[in-house]
Amino acid sequence: MFRTRKARIWLTVLGAFLFYLMGVVVRSKYGLHVVVRNESGEVLHEVSLKVEYRGKLYELPNLAPGERAGAFVNPVGKSHVNLGFTDPRNVRHVETVVGYISDNCGRVTATINPGNKVDSTDSNAALSLVCWKSWFGFV
Repeated sequence: MFRTRKARIWLTVLGAFLFYLMGVVVRSKYGLHVVVRNESGEVLHEVSLKVEYRGKLYELPNLAPGERAGAFVNPVGKSHVNLGFTDPRNVRHVETVVGYISDNCGRVTATINPGNKVDSTDSNAALSLVCWKSWFGFV
């Protein structure tokens, strides 16, 4: 049936495109990917991400210096994401890493620097409603 070279190429391209579209749909269901990096030089305990005001609490593992962890967070309406952690002196810190999100998709990296200062960067130009990175958005 599809014995010609041209037909096989078109079917391969169509299959790859459909696989990509499936990835866009699946990745969109996971919400915002927040990655936390510990560059503080200290072990951080009770690391968590919280979607404020009515959202879920995402508990992350303790982070040794140089380690990172992440979670896919799902916003609830108009919300923001807070990063919480406890330093070695048993002081609790809470910082906002994403100021306003609704049903967005994207990736945000929060870096905890020496002195427990938190810097957050969005790897996308803007948080978008569609996850065009498809399957690569999970990496």
